[in-house]
Amino acid sequence: MSRPSFSISKLLTNSDITLYPSLPTDILQHIQIPQGTNFIDLQVTDSMEKKWTFRYYTRPGGNRTNPVFTVGWLQFVQAKRLETGDKLTISGRQDGSLYIEVTRQSNVTFQGEPVYLDIENCAQYSTIITMSKPPFTVYKLLTNSDITFYPALPTEILQHIPIPKGTNFVDLQVTDSMEKNWTLRYYTRPSGNRKNPVFTVGWLQFVRAKRLEVGDKLTICGRQDGALQIQVTRASNVTCQGEPVYLDVKNYL
Repeated sequence: MSRPSFSISKLLTNSDITLYPSLPTDILQHIQIPQGTNFIDLQVTDSMEKKWTFRYYTRPGGNRTNPVFTVGWLQFVQAKRLETGDKLTISGRQDGSLYIEVTRQSNVTFQGEPVYLDIENCAQYSTIITMSKPPFTVYKLLTNSDITFYPALPTEILQHIPIPKGTNFVDLQVTDSMEKNWTLRYYTRPSGNRKNPVFTVGWLQFVRAKRLEVGDKLTICGRQDGALQIQVTRASNVTCQGEPVYLDVKNYL
């Protein structure tokens, strides 16, 4: 992606998330209002590649020189569940496209400073915390063989996902962290001493789509309702209490 031609950030206040955000005046150097009007409708793309339309408005009277977002903003606030203290960042690219991102302070620090995570990650973590405890969670660090052929899963997963009698495989529907569904063939090898089940059909497509690497952490969770979730995370250069923080691989795509 081309280098941003500009990037402007602000911490959101209560007024910003209940009415409209008062943007830094610096933004007027980069997004100008056409003569003869005091607003323009902007197309912006968020970190999930979803497009939003915001009315970018300058207040013609009084001493309030900061532009604001009006129409479309509160729908964005509600959809993203924004909170006071979240950091709003608007960036422009050389091709004229506009990007919007909101991050939230986490309890992770890097070189003594708090790390801000994309609110999509925060929403995901919040959902996991508030949901009932998974009946099981199984994970493994991926090897070269895992990402070039098929992953040998921990044998303990057989306690949670048994194979029906009379066969040695079942096609599983799993959902990733982007809410996309995948079908993976879950297979047990009937002969020899290799007791670990594996994913076969569908796995390499998943590997390519996610650009998986050796050392990535594969996590498979089961929920009380029977749904299965799959996530792959990768060690970052951020640490928490001396340990590397693993971030979802979607952050590296």
